[in-house]
Amino acid sequence: MNPGVYLISIAVQGQAPIGNGIAVLDGARIHGGDKSGLYRGHYQENLGRATATIEIVRYGMASPIYGSFKSVNLTLQGESKAGEFTLTGSAREQPKVILVIRGIWKMPLTP
Repeated sequence: MNPGVYLISIAVQGQAPIGNGIAVLDGARIHGGDKSGLYRGHYQENLGRATATIEIVRYGMASPIYGSFKSVNLTLQGESKAGEFTLTGSAREQPKVILVIRGIWKMPLTP
């Protein structure tokens, strides 16, 4: 997971994406957002395996990610390879809703 700006999609496992947004990966930190929420958290990557903890704070449209909560805390794990990643997990507040987050690297942080 190289530092940079990523286009991301979020889906409930087995369903079409419910949101698209951007995530900025800088060192071990993640920041970003989409039309329903803002993201912040941390990630680790080692030998193609990745883990992340991300808080998503809702400010817009309703989504299955949130249920009745204003914010959720995701614990994710998955794979990363050159220019992309796929992470799967759930929110502590909604453990039965399994999410799949895919990211595709689009640009570096500095020109």
